[in-house]
Amino acid sequence: MGRAEDDSSDEKIEYRPHAHREDERFDPYQLDKQQRDKLGALEQKQRKLHDRLKKIEHFGVQELKSLACESPRDFTVFWAQYSIQTRSSFDQRHERGWRRWVQKYQSFAAGADRFLRDFSPIVEVVKNVGAPYGGLAIGTISAFFVILQLAKVAKNKTKIDNVILAAIIGINDRLPGLNLYETIYREKSSHERLLQTKILNAYAYFVDFFVDATYYYLQSGAHRWWLATWNPDKFQESVNDVQSSIVAVRLHCEELLNSNVKEIKNLNTKLNAEVHDLQNEITDLKKDNDDRSLHGIKVLLGLAAWTEDRRDEMFKDHAWGVERERDNEDLVHTLSPGSVREYKHREHFKSWSACGQSAILLIVGANNQVSRGTYCWMSPLAIDIIRQRNTDCNAHAYYVFTRHQFDMHRAWFEIIFQLVQWKRSALRKNNCFATLSANIEAHNTAKLDSDDDSRFEALCKLVEGMIQIFEPGETVNITLDRIDWCEADQQLDFMRVLMSMLERAQCVVKLLAVAKDTNWEVDETSLPPLKRGQFIKVTEEQRLRY
Repeated sequence: MGRAEDDSSDEKIEYRPHAHREDERFDPYQLDKQQRDKLGALEQKQRKLHDRLKKIEHFGVQELKSLACESPRDFTVFWAQYSIQTRSSFDQRHERGWRRWVQKYQSFAAGADRFLRDFSPIVEVVKNVGAPYGGLAIGTISAFFVILQLAKVAKNKTKIDNVILAAIIGINDRLPGLNLYETIYREKSSHERLLQTKILNAYAYFVDFFVDATYYYLQSGAHRWWLATWNPDKFQESVNDVQSSIVAVRLHCEELLNSNVKEIKNLNTKLNAEVHDLQNEITDLKKDNDDRSLHGIKVLLGLAAWTEDRRDEMFKDHAWGVERERDNEDLVHTLSPGSVREYKHREHFKSWSACGQSAILLIVGANNQVSRGTYCWMSPLAIDIIRQRNTDCNAHAYYVFTRHQFDMHRAWFEIIFQLVQWKRSALRKNNCFATLSANIEAHNTAKLDSDDDSRFEALCKLVEGMIQIFEPGETVNITLDRIDWCEADQQLDFMRVLMSMLERAQCVVKLLAVAKDTNWEVDETSLPPLKRGQFIKVTEEQRLRY
């Protein structure tokens, strides 16, 4: 190339943040006068270079198109076309070292697109905050690479060549990641003002460097050798400024990122605490609502005075009486705690407890004639099961019939309420509370009519609706002792209700009932049929010890 006048300027355009009063309001996206003047000066410097390039003989029509690039898309389209035209001769001339790096951008449009994409965040900031400035930078960079290709750089590069090309490689390595600024800090504050200033500094140093480097390669080879000999550090300061400014932007981005991460963590901690408090409030509200619904069911069932403590007291009295009579037996076998454990290993008991379907185990105890007590000798098994179930996590209801309580409806009401207590959260789903309440009221209305059939049908509907609040996969345990003390003309109906419940249950129902043979009046052949294995009845006769 012919010798050209060195029109590069030694002036370095630098932006310094102005101090702002604490009460001063400003828009961080609004440039101050000094910054806008500096951008204007830089724009004039680029226009002067562009005008100079248009007068160079070897800078033809195709090369001039590089100056028109104003966006990443323009840049990509230009280099895609230009690389096709220059690829053949360029590939033959460039073989190693820094030429390979240039070849990467010349041979494929993707390389050029990558370089500009990495630098574009800085350019976009300048264009956004300093419009109409910033649009010439892409054309300046593009023109530099055209000039670099046209310049006949010797294989043995000068120190200045090494500095320039090493700087370009270094800049390219540092550019990725600068787009962090676009997302890490959006607040209008002095922090963003400082970041904006550092980005403008980087832009100024960057464009200054490419303008000066372009002027350098417009000189003849001899002139470049002369400059390398007498002023080898010509570009070193400029390179240092570019690299330092880019590092400053990245460091500030990282500082802001770390600051935002800490702020986000603190905010998340606060939000988590608020969410936790809200969840607790919701849980408390749901519990209060469930308790009100449960109390309404309790009143409708006529159990306003019923309490678990009272039920447990009565059970303890019953268990104490049974165990006292059992321990006084000396002529017959009894169910001691050890005997109860052995009984649970019998085949029919394991079949009932281990099968995956609902099942009733009815055990009829036949006390020996020489037995002194009025208790049922199989009651210790029911007592042990009740104690065990009270510590399980599955739903469990129990009822102990006494000589003074014959009515099966009362027994069923207590069983229903105990099970609903276990599943009180279901009362708020699918109109469950309204349906259950309506069934109870329908039963109470039938009771007033004194129609046994109506009462029985209403009780079946009530029990069937209650058991359906339990879902598939859940297990419900019901234990009944001395079911024979239920009024004789109600025993059959009681069993029919049990079987109706099993047929309608979605869950698994395990029901154990113990009766004494002398009071048990039910003929099992009159009961409705169930699936095989769902109804097991055994009669246990008490034997003499000797």
